[in-house]
Order: sequence, then structure tokens, then C-alpha cells
Amino acid sequence: MSEEVPSESDLRFGQLAVSAGFVTPEQVRECLRLRYELQSLSNKPAPRLSELLVGKGYLTAEQADRLMRSSVTSQVPDVGASALSHELPPEAATAAQIPGNVMGRYVRVRKLGEGGMGEVWRARHRLLVRDAAIKLVRPEMLGAANESAARQLMRRFEREAQTTATLTSPNTIQLFDFGDGDDGSFYYAMELLSGRDLETLVRQFGALPFERAMYLLQQACHSLREAHARGLIHRDVKPANIFVCRMGLDYDFVKVLDFGLVKAVDGDGDEHTLETGPNLTPGTPSYMAPEAALGEKIDGRTDLYSLGCVGYWLLTGTVVFEATSVLQAVARHINDPVVPPSQRSGKPVPPRLEQLILAMLGKRPDDRPATAGEVGRELVAMDDDPWTEEQAVEWWQEIRTPVPKEAVPGPQSAQLVIHGRG
Repeated sequence: MSEEVPSESDLRFGQLAVSAGFVTPEQVRECLRLRYELQSLSNKPAPRLSELLVGKGYLTAEQADRLMRSSVTSQVPDVGASALSHELPPEAATAAQIPGNVMGRYVRVRKLGEGGMGEVWRARHRLLVRDAAIKLVRPEMLGAANESAARQLMRRFEREAQTTATLTSPNTIQLFDFGDGDDGSFYYAMELLSGRDLETLVRQFGALPFERAMYLLQQACHSLREAHARGLIHRDVKPANIFVCRMGLDYDFVKVLDFGLVKAVDGDGDEHTLETGPNLTPGTPSYMAPEAALGEKIDGRTDLYSLGCVGYWLLTGTVVFEATSVLQAVARHINDPVVPPSQRSGKPVPPRLEQLILAMLGKRPDDRPATAGEVGRELVAMDDDPWTEEQAVEWWQEIRTPVPKEAVPGPQSAQLVIHGRG
């Protein structure tokens, strides 16, 4: 059996293939792992990396031949051996030796937080050497009255993972994997984001300039537009479930989290709700639309009401209706008129933006914009002086801390925002 470390010739070929733009590092790593597995199962020599890439359809035979010839004479561009290697870093390698820490293709490295419904861990993919957030739910943490109720709740988390996996908007949290642990727990691996959720952002820095608020709301609309087009209603749109971060070279990039309370509405208008169970509340009172609070039929406009509440929070630094109890908050959303955000904000609020926010906060769904796409287009149309990339970069550089904050989709009913690592 050979070692799991790629040979020098395989690394050289893989680096050439990536630098030529024929394949991705992920495809090379996949085939390196397959080569190792084939070699470990047989005394016969395993196929070469080039043969596996061709067999998988990632390379043509002609491309492989050209790369093989050039690998003899060409200098290999430095794409980083570690980018192609699937060895775990020391911290993850140590964690992998602890029973129960390996979950599918992921190794749990460090706990980031814990709530009433489960745990959130920083994890590392065993082959791709990619960080992720593992959302882990154990049956004993569900507080169910009996085993049947616990199974029902576990099915809800599985449905959440399956639902999130169907969404491909770049502004929706990306699901990598999900499954069952050896101890009966359910887990799913998602993007590990570095930044702040909008609740934390406003609490720390106050109401946002309207240009930035509009920019962030536009991106949230992109996520909701796709979900609604697929007949999925989020039902828990709130600042804590909208995360702003850096993605690649993009700053102020929005990710919508936690589609865990999603409701599917089929083409006939029939609603199919995920099992909510004893510990799950369908929405957050401060951001809940009147029809959701009353248990009436909901649709995409229900999410738009909640997004209007988010916009109000961004512009004013306050919730739409202050309340001392859940019942009072719900009653005020159903009955009380909304104070225009311009009257509660210390920053300018353009009349057209204010009118849009107030329309989204209409008591009846018919009083609101029809779709998330309509809201997004209206935000773009009124954006005469948009929030720029330069402004976003400057803001992030000003507030940048020595160790960026991590955030992950928290266990349902206990959204977690982890305030640093130390």
C-alpha cells in the first residue's frame, strides 16, 4: 500500500493541469484520493492521475497527452502543493483521532457555540482541506417528550438540509453535506462565514447609511427571489439570519441563513410545513408578519414583511414595534400603525426608500409589493448614489479586528453568532 501523500509526478501533473485551466484543484484532489483508494485495495499499480482525470471526463486524452509531454520540459507554475494535497493540518489531524469527531468527510475541530437545539463546530474537510461549519443536533438535546417526537424533529432538520441544498443563489448559505453521526446525531456541513450578522452589526455600529442599507437589502432580495420561485417561504427573515461578510474579493456580501422554518407552497396553493415540534417557533415575533402571527395562509409577501422589518432596523437601529412580551409584539404588528423610519432615524432616509419600507410593512399581503424581485428592482432603480466597493472596503478595514468574527447558521431557535475565537 502506498502512502496517501501524492507522488512528485502526480503533483507536477496536477499543478500543470490546474495552471493550464483544464481542471480545478478540487477535481485533482478527488482523483488523487481515488488513486490512493484503488491502490490500497489491490497489489496492482493504480491508474495514473492523468488516466483518472481522463476517465472522469475532467480532461480529454489530447489534453492529458499535451500535459504529459510538457511536464518533462516545462517549469511547473507554483499553484501550491498544499492546494492539491489532501493532508489534514495538525489541529484537524489530532481531532480526527478522537472517537466521534469524524462526520462523513468532515472532521470536527473546535466547538464554536451551543444552543438549546444543538451545537455548532468548526470543521475541516478531510480531502479538500476546506473549513466548514458543522451544525450538529443530538436527540437528547431536542427536549422531545418521547422517541417518536425526537424522530419527528430529526426529520425536520433533514428537510432543512435538503431544502437549503436546492437553492443556488450566491446570497444563500451554501450546504456542503449532511448525514447521520455514529451516535445518532444529525449533522450538516455549511459555509463558515467571517463577518457579522445584521443584528450584531447595527448593535455595534448603529443605524447604517441608507445607501448601504439599500445595497444589503438588494442582495437579500436575490436570495428570497430564488426561494420564492421554487415555492419556498423562509418564515424567519430577521437581522440575525442575514449575514454580511467578505467573499473572495467582494466586501459587504450578504448571505441569508437558516431556512429551517421554510414552508413549501405547491402549484395548487397547498402548503406543506416542515415539522415544527415542541421547541420550534414559526418565526420571530419582532419580525413576524400579521398573517403569520394569526396562523393564516402565507406566501412570499410574508417574507417581504419581515424583510421590511429588517430594512427598518438597518435605517433606524430599532425594531418596528417595541414590546415587553411576545404577545404584545404580535398584537402591535397586527394592529398598530408604523412610525415612518425617518422619524426615528438620526440619518437621512430618502422619501422613496421610506415609501418602499412602509409598503413592505403593509398589514395585508395585498398592500405589499408582489415579489422579492419587484422590491429588488425598486431598490436598484432608486439607487442614484449607490454604496461603492471602495466604501465597503474602507469600512471593513476600519473595523477589522485582529481575529475576524466567525458566524455560522446556528441551531434552530438558538441562532449563534460567535464573538471571536479567544
